[in-house]
Amino acid sequence: MHSKCRLGVVSLVLGALSLTGAAVLFQIDRFIDFDPNAPAIILGLLDRMGLVNAPDMQAAVVLSPAYVTSINDSNAIEFLRLHVWWLGSWAIGVALWAESRKEETLYLSIGFLLGCLGVSLLNQTVGVIYLIFGGVMVSLIRRRVIPSHSTKRASSGKP
Repeated sequence: MHSKCRLGVVSLVLGALSLTGAAVLFQIDRFIDFDPNAPAIILGLLDRMGLVNAPDMQAAVVLSPAYVTSINDSNAIEFLRLHVWWLGSWAIGVALWAESRKEETLYLSIGFLLGCLGVSLLNQTVGVIYLIFGGVMVSLIRRRVIPSHSTKRASSGKP
């Protein structure tokens, strides 16, 4: 409770972003079927913004392999899925770091739980493993088995 750094708020924001992205992915996976003949949503949006040129529909159709950097709806969904994973993991990691710095537990606890919920919407097993791992780490930090940030300062004799 001594630290003035606000890592708990950072954990809360990262966890909220992770849970929001996971909820979007959950709704997409549950309710939307991809139709290859339907107009591309993301490519159409980028075309209207002027960032890319949509292909000419009067030209001959040529199939080419899709690369990792190709812009299509399935790659955008996988890109969002990757970001949900790392946002949730960072929310949990920052919350544990804030706990070791003895920050107030309100924001970091909520950030930790939101990160775990975001990951568990993608994969329930990994979400539960993150939750158990975080609980064990918090109990070890609070029992001072794992030395915290302020304990190191107090033992060195510096204010």
